[in-house]
Amino acid sequence: QYAHRIQSIAFITPDVAQFIKLARNDDQIAAVVDSLRLGTKSHVFAVVNDSDSMEIERDTGSYDSGTHWSLIVYTRHDNTFRHYDSSPYARNRSSAHQMATNMTSSLNPLS
Repeated sequence: QYAHRIQSIAFITPDVAQFIKLARNDDQIAAVVDSLRLGTKSHVFAVVNDSDSMEIERDTGSYDSGTHWSLIVYTRHDNTFRHYDSSPYARNRSSAHQMATNMTSSLNPLS
């Protein structure tokens, strides 16, 4: 019954989310956002962690390090990001804010 919505939703993998969060080059962020067609999605889901490292983890071979994870959701119709963190101290608030900030300039909200 929800099959028609699959094209309007995106799930960003942890390693790509880490890159978007830590990237300092707007052109690189825009290239990733564009390649995933995130600007065309009604909702974008991404996991966010508390790591500030771009080092590849030896065990996993990816950039998805960190000890605490939370969820950030972008909703296109109202151009908002929502952060869901199971920690009562909102440990990932600054990481979620950084990711939202980095993605905002590359997303095109509806007019």
